[in-house]
Amino acid sequence: MTEPLSADQTAEVSAFVRIQVRSGYVEPSDIPEVTVDYFTGTYPKERVISAATEALEAEVALLRAEEATWPAVTDY
Repeated sequence: MTEPLSADQTAEVSAFVRIQVRSGYVEPSDIPEVTVDYFTGTYPKERVISAATEALEAEVALLRAEEATWPAVTDY
């Protein structure tokens, strides 16, 4: 069985996911796959998918909560 990702590795995956969510260039449903592609050869695929999926849920929820506080017009 593959060892779980360390706290530092999980943080690295989470940071990558955060960038993908915040940039808006990748559909949220594609972010776990993009994350696996990025970390291929570095970390085990199954562990990356798990960490990326968990991070994605958290980051999307955080972004939605922040968006609720934004003004109606954000570009002047």
